[in-house]
Amino acid sequence: MSTLPEEPAPSPVTLPVSNAVPIAVEQILADMAQQSRTLEACIAINKARLFPVLAAAGIVEIEVTYYGEGDSGGIEELRCLGPNNSAIELPSAMITLQSTNWNGTNVNEQELALSDAIEAFALDVIERRFAG
Repeated sequence: MSTLPEEPAPSPVTLPVSNAVPIAVEQILADMAQQSRTLEACIAINKARLFPVLAAAGIVEIEVTYYGEGDSGGIEELRCLGPNNSAIELPSAMITLQSTNWNGTNVNEQELALSDAIEAFALDVIERRFAG
């Protein structure tokens, strides 16, 4: 019985120190904390803008169906409910919401259709609760 010759072990790759990229862990953590604080403030403002519009339409609850795994996901369905769990159609309205960038240093305002505003609000709440 013949045996196959052993293949040589691969040589390790060594990068010169000049190619090393420093990672500022403290800065990353600070950026994450700033983004969290800014997002929390945006959520509070958006809630104060969004909820009165929903209440005026008789909406007491919104069911948001979300699908996601890994780094992807999104809103699949919104279901607006009134008293006694009766379905209510969203009114045709525009609302201005705030959003923040990846590190919380900028806040932007954007006018959105009510359905888009609810989706944006829900995604912010999901991000705040399950950021990662």
